[in-house]
Amino acid sequence: MGFKQLSKKQGSEPSTKKPTIKSEEDFINAARGETSLPKKTDKRTIQMQLYLNESEMTTLKETAANLGMKVTQYVRFKLFSEDKVKA
Repeated sequence: MGFKQLSKKQGSEPSTKKPTIKSEEDFINAARGETSLPKKTDKRTIQMQLYLNESEMTTLKETAANLGMKVTQYVRFKLFSEDKVKA
């Protein structure tokens, strides 16, 4: 099994020299039609509305920024983290 050469030089004979692949990563990058990438099937379609005052929103934005997250990422992280206290 091999990979099809997609481009050919016009006006010259096909080259007998094969491309040099030095590592596994070069092989993967050179592969055509890679299908092992995960498909996004968990599209978020439900919205939630939340009312906060100015100080709460400021605290939320600062905390998210300190962790290098967007506000929505931080809220999801806090809601769904495994190490939270069960009520």
